[in-house]
Amino acid sequence: MARSRFFAAVCLLLVTLVGALAQQQPARTLLRPPAAPLVTHDPYFSAWSMGDQLTGDRTKHWTGSRHGMGGMARVDGKAYRFMGEWDASAPPMKQVRLEVLPTRTIYQFEAGGIDLTLTFMSPLLPHDLDVMARPVTYLTWDVRSTDARTHAVSLYFDCTAEWVVNTPNDKVVSSRHKIGDLRVLSSARKSSACLKSRATIYASTGGICTWRFRRQALAKK
Repeated sequence: MARSRFFAAVCLLLVTLVGALAQQQPARTLLRPPAAPLVTHDPYFSAWSMGDQLTGDRTKHWTGSRHGMGGMARVDGKAYRFMGEWDASAPPMKQVRLEVLPTRTIYQFEAGGIDLTLTFMSPLLPHDLDVMARPVTYLTWDVRSTDARTHAVSLYFDCTAEWVVNTPNDKVVSSRHKIGDLRVLSSARKSSACLKSRATIYASTGGICTWRFRRQALAKK
């Protein structure tokens, strides 16, 4: 009987300690890195946001050189910026969240009665080398109404040719393609002399492609 009372007392003490520790633990905080990873595959194919806001600076290569991306949302006819520091005529959307996860970087914005969530996802999965070796980053946008009204929303995304050159003086060739339901835009350096330059630290061979499915949607609560 004495052993049973002792065991019950120990269990009660453990439960009390666990409860006290749980109350003392601070609230979960989101990681705020010095630079937010956007497109990260290798030292050549790499772009980061080095500002506190995605609209506060140009996106850049890890060396600090510009690797520009831009994004705008038109809400009921009014344009807002959600990525890139350009086109001052369009006000920036309010950034309310940044979350950095192992394979995703997630931004959340508000403006014009909508909530816009932008996710950069690079599937760098070590257990699937075929997928990991694929130089593809997926951008997804989720839009919802925040004022119980229906809004007409169209999105614009731009990726500059700075990604495919080693110096700003390099010439670039761009083209447009249609593959099924996809609309594909591609850019490449006009003269791609592979392995000729020792100083090449950017993806100046090959090219970059962007594609989209549809342009316009209705944001509903």
